[in-house]
Amino acid sequence: MHRHAAVIGRPIDHSLSPQLHRAAYAHLGLPIDYGRQNLAPEELDGFLAACRDGYVGLSVTMPHKQAAAAAATSRSARVQLLGAANTLVWGHPEHRHHGLGDTDRGSGAAHQADEVGPWAHNTDVEGIVGALRFAGLRPLTGAETVGIVGNGGTASAAVLAASVLKAGRIDLFVRSAERAAPLVALARECGMQAQVRGLDELAAAAPGLAAVVCTLPPRAADPLAEQVASAHRDGHVPAAADGTVRGDVGLPPLLDAAYDPWPSAIAGAWQDAGGAVVSGVEMLLYQAVEQVRLFAAAAVAQGAEAALRERVERADWAEVTDVMARAVGLPPRH
Repeated sequence: MHRHAAVIGRPIDHSLSPQLHRAAYAHLGLPIDYGRQNLAPEELDGFLAACRDGYVGLSVTMPHKQAAAAAATSRSARVQLLGAANTLVWGHPEHRHHGLGDTDRGSGAAHQADEVGPWAHNTDVEGIVGALRFAGLRPLTGAETVGIVGNGGTASAAVLAASVLKAGRIDLFVRSAERAAPLVALARECGMQAQVRGLDELAAAAPGLAAVVCTLPPRAADPLAEQVASAHRDGHVPAAADGTVRGDVGLPPLLDAAYDPWPSAIAGAWQDAGGAVVSGVEMLLYQAVEQVRLFAAAAVAQGAEAALRERVERADWAEVTDVMARAVGLPPRH
């Protein structure tokens, strides 16, 4: 029995989600057709109503993340914290550990499912965590600080990702301290300390951070690239705001959520200064892997035959991740 899934948003033609999901379902042998729907905000409710029959899930992108969270029948604790969902799931997938639940302080994936309306979740957190780990981020101990550049929706997911990674503090590099107040509150709710800093402090502060997530729109971080290049040219060690100079000059892994153009200016400057960088496509990969897990579980729960159920239960998710990475031109996972 064929099931359906899709990515929804506007614009949507640029989305890599169809390549990622189709590669996964083909590899797993799952009869799930994955398409794309270019929806205006006023079309969302009608489309969701039509998805009740035959759909296992939707990948949700802008401008629908907040509206999707509000329209869902039930929501994960994570969505309740963020107020935004990038994933809607139909059916009644059994509650299971989704890879982050035990360490997802204040943002767990525990949920109640509804057999008619969709359950809302946000896998951007898995996307950020997976991308940073692929970039070489080592396990944290609770004493480290993660830097987050920007204060939009992706920055909120980055706060939860820092919590999952067991950071003890986040430094928020923003233009407006006032607009960063919700992120500070979110960090504290997740058990972390938070400090608000200016964008121009990033270059000097970077060597003291465990990782940096840049959530600014494409090209918006270009001025920061110039500062990074200047501060770290020829092994120069910039002084921090308090005048101190660190002895360990290495830059931490950088995830630049933007990926068009790539490499971005800040990614290029970061890499030239010796830091590891990954693009938003890596984030997209790992959030999509978690969506595939959820959609596959929903297909099984909706009455799939025994052979399909066995394929899902025996899936090698490292192998699935590798197949998905190759589908969008990313390096092999193993």
